[in-house]
Amino acid sequence: MFCNESKNTLQKCNAKCNENLYVAFLVTRCTEDSLLKIRLYICNTGNIIETIVYFELIRRGYPVFFGKWYDAEVDFLAVKQVEKKYFRVTYSLLDERVKERELGPLKAIKDSYEKNIISMDKSFVTDYQGIKFINIIDFLLS
Repeated sequence: MFCNESKNTLQKCNAKCNENLYVAFLVTRCTEDSLLKIRLYICNTGNIIETIVYFELIRRGYPVFFGKWYDAEVDFLAVKQVEKKYFRVTYSLLDERVKERELGPLKAIKDSYEKNIISMDKSFVTDYQGIKFINIIDFLLS
């Protein structure tokens, strides 16, 4: 059985959440059962998703680079021998402005390597001009 946190404790944790703090952990030890409960509060989900993708690429054995390639900013370039994969990561592509912001840099890259946008969206549209749209859950399970 887990302990319950008080409403005041949760509000204090959420109040401290700002642009510089992406994840806050509230840890409570239950004395009667000696169980540890961890609550995760996500403040900036876009950065959390980016971090998850980064560590997953590392786990899969890719050296991961980030920055600009061919005058286009990408979140990650994953390289393994002759294989290259470009990644942009965003929370959602439902807003057309966000969609264009994420597609633009990948469309500007003129090589034929794989280009991906990872988001929380679950969509029937799986690619646009060769750029793959991947749901974060599907990415992690693939």
